[in-house]
Amino acid sequence: MRMCKSHWDQLQDALKVRGLERFMANSSEELKARLDAQETLGISAGFEPLWAAHLAIIRNALDLAGLYLMGAKEDGSEYCPICESEAHNGPGADWWFDHAADEQLAKARELGLMPKEEVQ
Repeated sequence: MRMCKSHWDQLQDALKVRGLERFMANSSEELKARLDAQETLGISAGFEPLWAAHLAIIRNALDLAGLYLMGAKEDGSEYCPICESEAHNGPGADWWFDHAADEQLAKARELGLMPKEEVQ
């Protein structure tokens, strides 16, 4: 399962709008280096919002649609969980990305990385 380019970009944009861009790795190599460094420092639950949001979407997509998403399409390409959700009258892209990005913003606040939400 792999998000299509359009949906991957939309997920990144949803995180950036919430001010989380500075915590996002720019490449898979940078992600691995960050996670390895956090493990070396004894940080058991590092914070990487793009990776965490992606994994949350994958978990939820598997719960909603099932294991077929882990297979390949007839043309050999991988399923995009968001495209599949939309194709089968499930939640739209905005729903997926808003929930995933809001969860990461809440985690950043919990860790003291972002200011607490102001109560109005």
